[in-house]
Amino acid sequence: MASVRWFDMGAKGHHGYPQPESSWADQTYKGHCDCCGVYESQVAPFRFRKSNRVTHSHFRQLNWVFDAWFVAPEVESVLRKNRIAGIDFCAALDHKSGQPLDNLRQLIITGVIKGVDTSELPTVTCKPFNEEADTYTVPPTGPFCGKVKYHPPTSIVIPEQALSDAADLSLTAAWFGSGFGAWHGTIASQKFFDIVQAHGWRGLELSPIFHSGHSKRAV
Repeated sequence: MASVRWFDMGAKGHHGYPQPESSWADQTYKGHCDCCGVYESQVAPFRFRKSNRVTHSHFRQLNWVFDAWFVAPEVESVLRKNRIAGIDFCAALDHKSGQPLDNLRQLIITGVIKGVDTSELPTVTCKPFNEEADTYTVPPTGPFCGKVKYHPPTSIVIPEQALSDAADLSLTAAWFGSGFGAWHGTIASQKFFDIVQAHGWRGLELSPIFHSGHSKRAV
């Protein structure tokens, strides 16, 4: 893959759930929409149960939260040393004590990518009786925010010009998801890919991004 410059980054597995399970989103995010999952910004650290914070992966994600990343401290050290652009770090907390975990840090991605092709992806609009209304088990009752998200692609297209000044790690401006879940896609550079490979870090899937055609979702 030496000629590939950009990758779609995903987690190989998800471990545990953000805490407290009944109210984590409203506590962690500002402007969280309970009907579609879209949010404005993260305003508090994620909290972990003790039984859910141990893993052999260097990178991990929680269930329900596909644009928040957590890493081992040694990963933070290497990424900082190599000046990976578009990142910051903050504590992840033990839910019971509220104290920072010593074996886990949140990798906050600050870069943003616009221009992801979504032209052929099914849409999900946060409104009454939307495109997924036939699949509701419990219909949302509002308030509805009106935001649009897209079914997550299995192959993603971003024109090269949209990546010309992109940070090494970036989130898509576009929202993906269905039902009550919403997240930004994570985009990684060749530089980041090479560091992951050189250190043998576990827990990531890095798939090439295409620069022409249309993003697709395999059925």
